[in-house]
Amino acid sequence: MKRNLYLFFAFILVFIACKKEEKAKKDSAAIFSVKAITIPVQAGKAEFTIKWSYAEWEISTDPTGFISGFTYLKGGSSDHSSTTKVNFNYLANNTIVERKQDIILTNKTTGAKTTLTVTQEAPMPVKVSIDSSIEYQEIDGFGFSSAWCGTLSAAKNNSLYNTLGFSLLRIRVDQNKNNWGEEIANSAAAHAAGAKVLGSEWSPPVAWNSNGKSTGGYLLPQYYADYANYLKEAANTIKLDYVSFQNEPDMGAIDPSGVVSWTESQMRTFLIDHSATIGKPIVYAESFSFNDAYTDPALNDASVASKIAIIGGHLYGGGLYTHQNALDKRKKIWQTEHYVANSRDNINNALIQAKEMQDCMNHQMSAYFYWWVNDNDASVNLVNQSGAIYKAGYVAGQFAKWITPGKVRIAASYNPSPDTYVTAYAKGGIVVVAVNNGDTPVSHLFSFSNVSGLSTMEVNRTSATEDMDYKGTVKLSNNAFSYTLPAKSVTTFHQY
Repeated sequence: MKRNLYLFFAFILVFIACKKEEKAKKDSAAIFSVKAITIPVQAGKAEFTIKWSYAEWEISTDPTGFISGFTYLKGGSSDHSSTTKVNFNYLANNTIVERKQDIILTNKTTGAKTTLTVTQEAPMPVKVSIDSSIEYQEIDGFGFSSAWCGTLSAAKNNSLYNTLGFSLLRIRVDQNKNNWGEEIANSAAAHAAGAKVLGSEWSPPVAWNSNGKSTGGYLLPQYYADYANYLKEAANTIKLDYVSFQNEPDMGAIDPSGVVSWTESQMRTFLIDHSATIGKPIVYAESFSFNDAYTDPALNDASVASKIAIIGGHLYGGGLYTHQNALDKRKKIWQTEHYVANSRDNINNALIQAKEMQDCMNHQMSAYFYWWVNDNDASVNLVNQSGAIYKAGYVAGQFAKWITPGKVRIAASYNPSPDTYVTAYAKGGIVVVAVNNGDTPVSHLFSFSNVSGLSTMEVNRTSATEDMDYKGTVKLSNNAFSYTLPAKSVTTFHQY
């Protein structure tokens, strides 16, 4: 009897305990005070509140997200109620869009889960200001060289001049006039496409050089007049629009391609005494490193400067800056040869060259010449003989196709955000070229002033997967439009 009574009371106690536990679970709760919060784009701190009752709780979130540094990851109690404020850190939103991340609250007593969604605002587009009332240099065009490339095929010429829009050709004037045939054909094709031709000389006929070779010597002064007549014949026979009487005079001692040396003084003497004989505008002096020491003495003498049409140079040893003395003397500036290795098929390297093209325009150069289009070079080329266009060709075409001769560069925010470079042009329609060399897309607000009749612009883009692809149009509102530039891309906005 006593045993049964004991079991009865034990049963009652267990029953009461279960009821209490059941009631505790029924009353247990852990919830966020709100379901969502919004945080600004800049990095900072924020907080939320957890309301809990008879519950132990814990929070979790994606560890790879933009939220971290919680002051509490767990808390609560199974025997009373309260609230807990939790602070957390968040990173700056460097994307171009609004982003979200969930924080999960788990009631460890009941297993119930609730969610707090944190929304971080998108950055405002970075403004690019473009003002057509502020003008810089007139553009003569974009070009390439056919030196040592043989006779360019009709298909190749069509891609270069028509598809990509090149408007300048640089040819090599061979030291033997019997070898001019290929460049005569290339010059004729360029002129037929509406392009102009620059002829550059690597070496005079070797019999006139000090060492009887095409490399390492110098042109003997007694042959200056003969050389001038030789260049005149070349200009008339090959149909040159411009002449440079020496390519890279500062490299004669070491250039294996066959270049003779000229001092600045020698070049200036030839310029004074014989440039008129050539009968064509002179591009001077095509230094390997665009060295102003080769051009400033001539520019600083008004009687000599008058014989120079254009200051030219290459960027292999430097020179990517504003050549102010030439501008002050009202001379146009041409970058007449440069390349980036392994740019033919590689978008990253091709975009390095695109940024260089932007730099040249920003430094008030009126022309940019790519190096050769030799099909035997797997590193540097634009188009092959079949007419197939390489990635480097499409990148260059983003400039050459729409920044045509006669356009004038106008003021634009050049480097509005890291890895983004912008130039703009007017006369015959507005053109804007934007290069994004960065690894992430970036949104910009392109805002125009002192323009009229600009309601829409067409868009073409080159990237790893796009080749001057047409991307439709953008509409302007209050002379502005927003646009997201994809990572690793060059985008051209053009009015026509």
